[in-house]
Amino acid sequence: MKLILLLIALAAGMLTPLQAGLNEKMRRAIESPVYAALISFAVGTLVLFC
Repeated sequence: MKLILLLIALAAGMLTPLQAGLNEKMRRAIESPVYAALISFAVGTLVLFC
């Protein structure tokens, strides 16, 4: 069980910089940091509800 939790924590730590890069690409594509943040939070919220 400890190993599984350790792997989940490791994966979460590795995905954090990836999300920052994807948010930057989305900001450039949309040309609005506010809308990019709104989409990012909306998708995250939707995933949490599921």
